[in-house]
Amino acid sequence: MFNMSAIEFACAIRDKRIGVLELTRAYIERIERFDGADGLNAVAE
Repeated sequence: MFNMSAIEFACAIRDKRIGVLELTRAYIERIERFDGADGLNAVAE
């Protein structure tokens, strides 16, 4: 799913092939997979 451009994501949402919640959850899972103490540490709160 992450090999799509922002425009492709917008079209997929518009065409109801994916939902915004599905996209958000997928990105959160991706952040959790790559971020953290041993990861990229790219997201700070």
